[in-house]
Amino acid sequence: MRTDIGLRRTGNEDNLQVVDLTNQRLGLAGRDSSLSPEVAQHRLGKLGTLLIVSDGMGGAAAGEVASEMAVDIVAREMLRQVHAGVPSREAMRRAADRANAAIWERSQNESAIRGLGATLTAVHLCGQEATVSQVGDSRAYLIREGTIRQLTEDQSWANAVKKSGVSQVVNVPNNIILQALGTQQVVNTEITTEVIHPNDILLLCSDGLSNKVEEHELLSYVVTSSSLDAAAEALVKLANDRGGEDNITVVIARLSTVDDPDTISASRATQLLVSEPSGENVMPVGVGRATSDLPSGHPTLANFTVTTESNRTTTTTAHPTTGPAASTSADRWPSLPASELPSSPTASAVETPASPTMPSPQSLSRNGKLFVLLALAAVGVIILAGVAAMIWVLQSRAEKERTGRTEPRPHPVLAPIGLPSATPETPPLTPPSVESGGADGIGRADGLSLDDVEKELDQIEQQVRSVERRLDQIAGQDAERQNCKKRGEQLAALKEALKRHRQKQARADDPSVNDIQKEMQAIAQWLDTLPASLREMKTPDNKLPSPPGTRPVDELRRTVERTVEGLTNNASQFIRHP
Repeated sequence: MRTDIGLRRTGNEDNLQVVDLTNQRLGLAGRDSSLSPEVAQHRLGKLGTLLIVSDGMGGAAAGEVASEMAVDIVAREMLRQVHAGVPSREAMRRAADRANAAIWERSQNESAIRGLGATLTAVHLCGQEATVSQVGDSRAYLIREGTIRQLTEDQSWANAVKKSGVSQVVNVPNNIILQALGTQQVVNTEITTEVIHPNDILLLCSDGLSNKVEEHELLSYVVTSSSLDAAAEALVKLANDRGGEDNITVVIARLSTVDDPDTISASRATQLLVSEPSGENVMPVGVGRATSDLPSGHPTLANFTVTTESNRTTTTTAHPTTGPAASTSADRWPSLPASELPSSPTASAVETPASPTMPSPQSLSRNGKLFVLLALAAVGVIILAGVAAMIWVLQSRAEKERTGRTEPRPHPVLAPIGLPSATPETPPLTPPSVESGGADGIGRADGLSLDDVEKELDQIEQQVRSVERRLDQIAGQDAERQNCKKRGEQLAALKEALKRHRQKQARADDPSVNDIQKEMQAIAQWLDTLPASLREMKTPDNKLPSPPGTRPVDELRRTVERTVEGLTNNASQFIRHP
């Protein structure tokens, strides 16, 4: 199991959880806690095991709040539902709805974090089935006999354009998702079911991994590494080597076989192997028992590692790992009596929307061609209406961000071991930046990066220098001139401290990135108090202005125009050349 802050973010907005539903145990009691030994190695009992990955959005600490609420509420609600006898698919749907409602309500009641949201990818392993719940663009993969297959489908605009066949016509940003928990009152959770077999490997991850590592690379690292622990660590390192712009989270679990000494017949048990810490930015986790300590013979679930990949439904399989890693370095969980297993394997059922099949052009009549053209036109109108609504939402959100002020919030209190509270305390928040694409669940607003802070600092420094030049041209004003010089020296010191933070060589007396932002804001407020004749053109909220044509709204408008133009051209060619 690995979660890493990456190289460019100032905080980790990813979150994850492992739950032994049968024994009602949470694997992690808090963001900085270790995986409990009882969950690191346990039976895949009658009620199963739950794996969760969530990627928060909304800017700065708001994303951490959203992902923490998503993970905590889904885990608690699944415990309640499965113990009440609710089937897995319905339980997963209810848990996602409950988390969505709670995040939405909090977002509406607290203006400082309005617009926060989180993705959700959860897998419920029970009996011979894996039930997968999906909202957003985090991913789950199945590796079986040397092949890999994505179990989830990215609910993103880029994926929708790719499926429509116009990906060559439009260039859509990959950070715009179609839905997330907490960004709307009702969420449409995609639920799928997959039959699981011994030696299957499940991999869950956030987009910090899947955006940097290809699917075939995930397969190669998992299959060829000496252990799943080593594979997880290598994948995180690979994502960081390729830029590490986002938080990276990966969980890998393997089904293996053991004999239950308490029963004569074969039994199913889960085995979990977890990564040990590998760096100061990696969540510390625990490790289970070695396989050599247990008998062998029946299905169990092994290594946990969090990873992300793109969502596909093509069938693939991966070679089970062999040798010392499988026989001596893997952890085993106790097994479950065979009487609790389903009597026969159930067929895999995947809920995917049926793809309409177009009749061949030769078989279409003139009326049929006209109908196709009208249908394409109607689709274009619907797209334009939806985009107009999104543009209005983005513009409203941007206007609020320009004028709003953020109130300080108390730091969160870590929950004790056991079930965490339903609504964690809100940590201090930083307003989402306009450049990040808004915070309404359509354009992701992951917190300010070091690049954003540095740009903002450069802009304020330029304003101070401009004021200093103007003061040099005015007689008197000695006090203001001295004050301006002092502000310039303060900004230079902040710039050096930020440089050391980027190089991960910060000194003990260096201010934190948040403190640097606060000092920058104080200097910007001082600039606002100066006479208009001394100030440069003012920028709302001291944010860098977006160059014309580069705002998310402009990109959205251009994308829709190109999409509709492509649909119209294709329709015209189809009518002229049946």
